[in-house]
Amino acid sequence: LDVLAGLEKVKICYKYTRKNGEELKTFPSSSADFSDLVPVYTEVAGWGEEVSRATKWHELPPSVRLYLGTISELIGCPVSIVSVGAERESTIFSSSGKFLKSFSEGNSA
Repeated sequence: LDVLAGLEKVKICYKYTRKNGEELKTFPSSSADFSDLVPVYTEVAGWGEEVSRATKWHELPPSVRLYLGTISELIGCPVSIVSVGAERESTIFSSSGKFLKSFSEGNSA
């Protein structure tokens, strides 16, 4: 998330169409088909706030939480892990990511 800070708007690609307007139902399995694809985006407001100091989900700016919520709605499952910096400690787990946090720390659930 830290690398997106400062962008006025953040685009999220949520589907592809062919150049002829046909909507794809599944993602192509061959990279040869990519040249015929047109990405379709939704946009959310960006954020100017520094996020690298956040250590908990609720410390993220509202615009970041809106961005993550939009992704969650588009993919149909919660976003459980986000990174706010390059360091391993810069990973934030949502409440739905408790198992993943335990696993990443080397503990069994």
